[in-house]
Amino acid sequence: MTIRRSIDWSRRALPPMPICASPMPISTARARHCGKRVLRGCRKPRSSAGTIDNSATQPSASSNVPTTDYDLALTASWDIDLFGRLRSGALAAGADADAQAAALDSLRVAVVADTVLAYVDLCGATRAANVSGEIIAVQERSVGVVRNQLAAGEVSPLEVSQAASLLESTRATLAPFGAARANALYRIATLQGRPR
Repeated sequence: MTIRRSIDWSRRALPPMPICASPMPISTARARHCGKRVLRGCRKPRSSAGTIDNSATQPSASSNVPTTDYDLALTASWDIDLFGRLRSGALAAGADADAQAAALDSLRVAVVADTVLAYVDLCGATRAANVSGEIIAVQERSVGVVRNQLAAGEVSPLEVSQAASLLESTRATLAPFGAARANALYRIATLQGRPR
């Protein structure tokens, strides 16, 4: 397992929406922002009409002169934003969308940071366990040498006891390193959405 693959798996495990205390998802915030922008503009005309009256078919006092009347009517409404209510609403909706996007970005950064930290802890615990294993192998040889010296009468039993005690205290460090390694593996698996 490499750090790049761990980060990629963690990113794929992210939910599509941020898990936060925000009151609305990003899509809702963006829709509200677009709606507020539309409300700031001119509204569509409410009604319009156009008519042509041909007075030649109408009885008239002067039937010799053809006349045509043109009537045109148009009604439009426009919201005047005197107190900035529409503009403030559009700005607030835009800020909601930006806040949601920022929350999603911060979630992604936090997941990547936690994955990297867990991976570093895993590498550190693995390396420490390996070094401790090498030290134990050296100390086991040292205990064997001291026992041979005791058999030859060169050292006292106290020195054999001290070498054996040092060996056992070094062996005791293996368990915490193994626990730290297992903890780091579990954190990585959890961040990738597949805890064991």
